[in-house]
Amino acid sequence: MLENEPNSGATESSQEPALSEAEIVALQQALDEEKNKVDAHWQRLLRLQAEFENANRRASKDLENAHKYGTEKILSELLPILDSLERSLESSSEGAATMIEGVRLTVSLFHSLFERFNVKELNPVSQKFDPTLHEAIGMLAAEDVPPGTVVQVVQKGYQLHERVLRPARVMVSRAAVNQKVDEKA
Repeated sequence: MLENEPNSGATESSQEPALSEAEIVALQQALDEEKNKVDAHWQRLLRLQAEFENANRRASKDLENAHKYGTEKILSELLPILDSLERSLESSSEGAATMIEGVRLTVSLFHSLFERFNVKELNPVSQKFDPTLHEAIGMLAAEDVPPGTVVQVVQKGYQLHERVLRPARVMVSRAAVNQKVDEKA
C-alpha cells in the first residue's frame, strides 16, 4: 500500500521549491510597479484620446466657421464700394457729370480691391488665343492680324492667383476670305 500512496517527500522534491516570503514580497512589489506603469499608460492614452477628440471638434468648428465667415473679409471690403454707388445714385440729380465721376471712382475702388486680393484682369486684345484663359464666342476675318489672335474682348475675364475666375469672352481672328481666294489662284 505504501507504494501506491503518494510520497509527500518525493512530491516536494519533484516540484519546484516553495518561494520564500521575501521572494513573494519582491514579486508582489514588481507586480504592483507594473500595474502602476499600466495604469499610467492607460491614463495617458485616455488623455491623448480626449485631446484628439477635442482637436477634431475644434477643427470641425474652425472649418464650419471658415465656410460660414470665409467671405467676411471680401464683403467688408465691398461695403465702401456699395456706399460709393449709393452716393452716385443720390447725386444723379446733380447732373450726369457728377454721376459719371462717382461711377469712375467706384470702378477705381473695385480695381484697388481686386489688386489687394490678387485678382488680375484678363483683357487679351492682340494676344494669341489661349483656351485656358479665354472663351471664343466668334471669329472675325482680319487681314492685318495673324489667325488665332484676339481681336475684340466682349467681356473681360478675371484670374485669382493662377485660377481663372471667369475666362475673357473674345472674338478671334481668322484668315480673310479674299486671302483664301488668292491662295487658290
